[in-house]
Amino acid sequence: MKKNINLTAGLAAGALVLSVVAFPGIAAAVQAQDSGTTTVNVNVGSQITLSNGNTTVNINPTLGTTGTAVQTLTVTTNNTTGYLLQIEMNSINKSLLSGANAITATTNGTTAAALQNDTWGYNFGTTNVAASTFLTIPTQGTPSTIASSSTTANAVATYVTFGAQPTASLPSGTYTGEVLYTAVVNP
Repeated sequence: MKKNINLTAGLAAGALVLSVVAFPGIAAAVQAQDSGTTTVNVNVGSQITLSNGNTTVNINPTLGTTGTAVQTLTVTTNNTTGYLLQIEMNSINKSLLSGANAITATTNGTTAAALQNDTWGYNFGTTNVAASTFLTIPTQGTPSTIASSSTTANAVATYVTFGAQPTASLPSGTYTGEVLYTAVVNP
């Protein structure tokens, strides 16, 4: 009878070993555990790039006619709410100057119209077509919006046409003024 008891004890010990090997979760249940999660955030700031805004535009008109030159501006931004592209003079004087002589800014205001003699102006659009009617350039501190978007932009082009209509009454020379473009992301 002793042999049966020993055999039973041996079978019980073997079953315990078998259960630990076959069911590892039983052994893991004995170990203490804790867990947690981590949120990873990557904050990507808004970026904006204005290309071709720093250049010289030359208008070479025939006296008494309107001469034009087109400038291409491109805006790229990752800002999901888009951008504004604005134009203004980089001074309070809107005239193009050659010493004491001036080609004055057109007085057309915000409604495009043909240029008068010895005036200059600008127009804008999304196609590369020289304008025949022009707007008054805004003075420094009062920019006009010439392009906008409500979403991201990848090299979106805006074409700005400058026009001047000098007459023979103007002394020869290079008449110069500085235009400021500003590309700003929307809030």
